[in-house]
Amino acid sequence: MQKSYPDKIRPEPKITLGGTVLNNVKQFKYLGTQISDDGSTTKEIKNRIKQSAAAFSKLYQRIWKKRHIKLKTKVKTYRTIVIPCMIYGSETWNCGKNDFRKLDGLQYRQLRTITGKTFRDRVSHVQLLQSIEFGPNQNFLWAIPEDETKNPNLTSIETMVRLSRLRYFGHVLRMDDSRLPNIVVHGEINKGLRGVGRPKINYRSCIKEDLKKFDLWDDCQQFSLHEMISNRKKWRNSIIKGSLFHQSNWENHRIKLSENRKLKTDNSQALLLHI
Repeated sequence: MQKSYPDKIRPEPKITLGGTVLNNVKQFKYLGTQISDDGSTTKEIKNRIKQSAAAFSKLYQRIWKKRHIKLKTKVKTYRTIVIPCMIYGSETWNCGKNDFRKLDGLQYRQLRTITGKTFRDRVSHVQLLQSIEFGPNQNFLWAIPEDETKNPNLTSIETMVRLSRLRYFGHVLRMDDSRLPNIVVHGEINKGLRGVGRPKINYRSCIKEDLKKFDLWDDCQQFSLHEMISNRKKWRNSIIKGSLFHQSNWENHRIKLSENRKLKTDNSQALLLHI
């Protein structure tokens, strides 16, 4: 049961299954995902971080520490084993900036370990991602379609999550109107009152933000969203191109923040020397 006011006392629901009364809990795990009564994904993201850190640490002695293993092999292993643990079920997350900051921070620390860097090297997240850009396998270029826009390089976790959400959103809208996921996405609450203040972020607002970040919002205003999503291949290529656009903006923003931080540090040091 999800309460609009967590502190308000309300009678607990009584659900009986096969003559057994089910216990009322604030959170439970279903298909490997933590589901909370407040509808947030904060606890699920904390669980994903723990799962990813555990999978990464188990491979430290076997792969990350070995110097004879190529960096390309390590990155492929990381992308195949660790990343799925981190973003499992992310296509249904309604997460915000703080959650993305935690996930990207975890990826930064893990990539720093894989590449053999420490915090003393002062290597940024963008520099790490750019240092492991290998591109597609040249031996299999013949198997890649000409209109294929998939990015073979590793991107930020924020870009991965936004891409998975839009990909799953396309699957949902292509479903029949009688399917439960489609009903939930288009559903509205006709009873109840919302508290004062900014409303909690929901899934549809996340999709709207993803479309704007991927530079697809203007196309959705010009054309029908259902018309864009109806063609699966066209929609997939559109969101992949949008992910490349967002990744570029994300890297430029991080570089700009780093430069501003260095400028403030230099100005403060110059001021101390002047004093």
